[in-house]
Amino acid sequence: TRKEGQPMSSPTLVSALRGDEPHAHAHRFDNVNLIIAEANWQVRESMKSRLFQEGFRDIFATDRVERVRVELPRIVPDLIIVDIDLPEDDVCRLFYDVRHHRLGDNPFLAIIATALPGGRAKAHRVIDSGADDLLVKPISTDFLVERIRALVAARKPFVVTSEDIGPDRRAAGRGGPEDRLIDVPNPLQIKASGHVDTEAMRKAIADAATHVNERKMEEDAVRAEMLAESIAEAYAAHIFNEAVEGNLRNLLEFAHNLAHRMEGTRFAHVSELCQSLIQVTGALLSAGARAQERDRKLLSPVARSVREAFRRGKDAASVSHDISRSVAELSPE
Repeated sequence: TRKEGQPMSSPTLVSALRGDEPHAHAHRFDNVNLIIAEANWQVRESMKSRLFQEGFRDIFATDRVERVRVELPRIVPDLIIVDIDLPEDDVCRLFYDVRHHRLGDNPFLAIIATALPGGRAKAHRVIDSGADDLLVKPISTDFLVERIRALVAARKPFVVTSEDIGPDRRAAGRGGPEDRLIDVPNPLQIKASGHVDTEAMRKAIADAATHVNERKMEEDAVRAEMLAESIAEAYAAHIFNEAVEGNLRNLLEFAHNLAHRMEGTRFAHVSELCQSLIQVTGALLSAGARAQERDRKLLSPVARSVREAFRRGKDAASVSHDISRSVAELSPE
C-alpha cells in the first residue's frame, strides 16, 4: 500500500494510467485543468466556488459551447463539465469529436454532462456520445464533487464500435465480448494523485489513442463490408430505393473515415484500396438505379478486401494494389 507522500512506483503508475488506482483519499486538484460550460450564471458560479474549495485552481468557465471548442486545445483539460442544454451548438457532437480525437490532444479526458430532465432518448444520446457521467438537474455541488471523486477512483474501460467510442455502459454482470474492451488512461486520476509524470502520461495517451484508432478502423471495415453486401444484394434483386441510397451514403462515409484514420498509421498502405472503395461507392451513388454493372460487381469484393487488409497487416499492400488496378481497368476512359 502506497503511503501519502511516497513516490508512486512504476506498477502503481501503470495501474493509475489505466484508470484502476484504488486510493481515493488523498486527491489534489490544484494541478487539474477544468472547463465548466453552464448556461445559468448562478449555477456556474456555485460550481466554481465549490470546486475551488475542493482545491481546483485552473478553472475556465463559459456559457457557450463554441468557447469550449476554441479553448479546449489550448487548455488541455483533464475534466470538462458541460450542460448539454446549452444553445447554439450540439454538445453531444462536442463529446463525439473529443472521443474520436477530432478535437484536442486527449480523447480520454473525463466528461461529466449535466442536463434538465428529458427522458430516456436524451440520456442515451448523451451516453452514446462518449460522456463518462450524466447528472440530471437540479444537482447539489456536494453530489458533483462526489461524482468527480468517483471518476478519479475508477475509470470504465472503453468500448469501440462502428458507431461509438466511449466508456462501457453494459450492465454489471451482463455477458459480452470482454476482449473488445480497452483500458484507457485516466489523466484526471494522475493529476489528482499529485505524482505527475507528464511524459509517461503523454505516452500512455498516445499509445491508447493508437489502439483505439486501430480498433475503430477494424470495426468500420467490418461494417463497410456488411453494407456493401446488403447493397449488392439489393442491386442483384433490381432494387434501388431510399434504403439502398441511405446505405450507399453510409458506406461512403465509412470509407472516407477509414481513409482519414489510416493516415500515418501502420495501415497507411491500405489507403489505395480505401480510395477504390470510395470511387466505386461514389459512382454507384451518383448513378442510382442506372449503376454500371462493373461497379455493382466490384463493390462487395473491394469492401471485403478492405476488411481483409486489416487482418493480413502489411501483406495486404499487394492486395490493395491489385484491387485498385482492377478498379482502374474497369473504369471508363
